[in-house]
Amino acid sequence: MSIKANKFSYLLMEGETDIPKPVKEIINFFERKNIWFNLSRNVEAFSCRDAAQKRNRLGYAKIPLRDELKSYFAKIKRKNKIIYVIFHCQGDQIIDWKKVKKLFEPDDKIEKISENELFGLFKMARGKVNPFTLDPFFIKSELLQVFDKSLEEERIAPYTMMTNAGDLTWAVEFYPKDIIQNIGHRRVADIVKEFIKPIKYKIGILTGNGPDSGIYLWNKINEKIREKLKNNFAGDLSFPEVIVHSIPEMGLSMELDIREKDTWDVVNRGINSLCDAEATIIAVACNTTQYYSKTINEICKLKNAEFISIPNILKKYLVSNQSKQFAFIGIKHVTEIKGGLSGFSNLSGFDIEKLSDSDIHKISDLGFKVKQEGATGAGINKLRDLLNNIVKSKTIVIALTEISILLSKQKYKTRKGKIIIDTLDLLAEAVVNEYLEKSKIMIDEEPEELHISE
Repeated sequence: MSIKANKFSYLLMEGETDIPKPVKEIINFFERKNIWFNLSRNVEAFSCRDAAQKRNRLGYAKIPLRDELKSYFAKIKRKNKIIYVIFHCQGDQIIDWKKVKKLFEPDDKIEKISENELFGLFKMARGKVNPFTLDPFFIKSELLQVFDKSLEEERIAPYTMMTNAGDLTWAVEFYPKDIIQNIGHRRVADIVKEFIKPIKYKIGILTGNGPDSGIYLWNKINEKIREKLKNNFAGDLSFPEVIVHSIPEMGLSMELDIREKDTWDVVNRGINSLCDAEATIIAVACNTTQYYSKTINEICKLKNAEFISIPNILKKYLVSNQSKQFAFIGIKHVTEIKGGLSGFSNLSGFDIEKLSDSDIHKISDLGFKVKQEGATGAGINKLRDLLNNIVKSKTIVIALTEISILLSKQKYKTRKGKIIIDTLDLLAEAVVNEYLEKSKIMIDEEPEELHISE
């Protein structure tokens, strides 16, 4: 056993005494070529879709279908000659046979190779086809390997692909460019049907009033990604790329009535910086500056970004849940929806409990206290008292980020029977839904008649 083969002996399972010969040949291929690879084990996998659900990479038992190498084995009948060809592409792509035919002579006939030929000539079976053991070093039969040109393009992290390592339970990870450069009798061409190219969506968070609000929102986004992906969650690589811009001057918005121009200058700078950093989904972790939602949305549209407005998602949530009456908790500029400085004027049709100026002042004071001291036990107790004593409504909408942070620290949010709606939680939900929806790539199912041994 070679030194590198010996390195992978830890992958042997109970009852196994040696690495299978086909796997050793693949190790030999990578050793001779001096290119990077990694071996892993999985339960038996027979096709690309099946294998992608079972591959182990970076500690998780699943990879995106695009990262599984799909290999079609065919033969070209040319008069009295047969040319064996294997076509390689991403697992989420479909071979375009009209494009393939243009690569060969007009009268050539393309047929899929039979299981008997596959085993008789190449000692392979369905689920064990790969480009490495078909290298001219290992076989004498004339064979051409055709790689789709997309395999040469830059990939999404961790930048590698996987396929079987000559055995149904062994897999190999590799960089596709390395393989294309080191395989003999190869050709690179456009051989797949057009499909939607993956776009890397980035989430942009503007924060600073206070910075903890953006941290809280980001944590909420990560929690919801885990929850929604469930078994499809694959650790770090399942999380979105997030750009957080925290600007201390966002705190000017607490006195929006006398600092409106200065506040807008800060918000404008922050939104443009996120767009310029190529954020495609933008959220502002602040209820007060939702006052600028219309203008923020216009800026984002011009720069091909999607702005998620808290007032819009809150109204949608209230309507869908038939919440017609509620208490609105926030600073004066936010809760006075007819006062001209609130971004929540779209709630004018709801029955909102009227709180006294004294109660609103207490809520604002608590917000400033959280800014100064953080989420302390005293602050949590104060919040509990406020919600239980000054609010009569069954439903309470929290539109002050400092209160959202305090709520997250409580084991029991308020007295029994109350329904708490946290605008930052709704914002995180909307951002995650938008991200997952935009990141989805719709691809037609592969026609059965085009299924050649994989």
